[in-house]
Amino acid sequence: MTDYTWFSGDAPRTPPEQSFLASLRAGAARWDLPGLDPDLTGTDTSRDPLLATVDLPVVGAILQIAFWADDSPHSWLLTGGWGDQHVLDNHSDGPDDLTVLGVVAGAETFGAWAADWLDRQLHRPVERLDWLVHGQVAKTRWQLAGSGRHLRTTGSTFPARRRRPDRVSVTRTTEVEAD
Repeated sequence: MTDYTWFSGDAPRTPPEQSFLASLRAGAARWDLPGLDPDLTGTDTSRDPLLATVDLPVVGAILQIAFWADDSPHSWLLTGGWGDQHVLDNHSDGPDDLTVLGVVAGAETFGAWAADWLDRQLHRPVERLDWLVHGQVAKTRWQLAGSGRHLRTTGSTFPARRRRPDRVSVTRTTEVEAD
């Protein structure tokens, strides 16, 4: 059953986390993304920071937002990145990621920035590259169009070593996958 609350899961631990999450949820409520269900989002407070995630089963990736809010707003940190089942291990300071550090603003503002960044990422086109062997897909690679950032690969590595993909299609992160 669908829970129509965006980013349900663990409850925030502090007032700044509560304000951040309320703002993030308000931003998510304005997203216009067919195929994206609130059940694909969640929060985790089992560690520091507060982690908010969007699961993208079509491309096998997870968008991750981390918000560190200690006692001093001068040291708050917001990061966002494309990841997988390993939490917060793929973040960089590159153009595909979000880093906000050294900015004094309210937790609501950090939440709005997170929602806007997620919205932009969710609207980015994703390329699906297929290598065929005897007419069957032997390998598939998903990557962000434009930057080429790798999101996931399935199948054999053999066909890709020898040639360009046989088929390239562009999709969105929330579209239904068809084989």
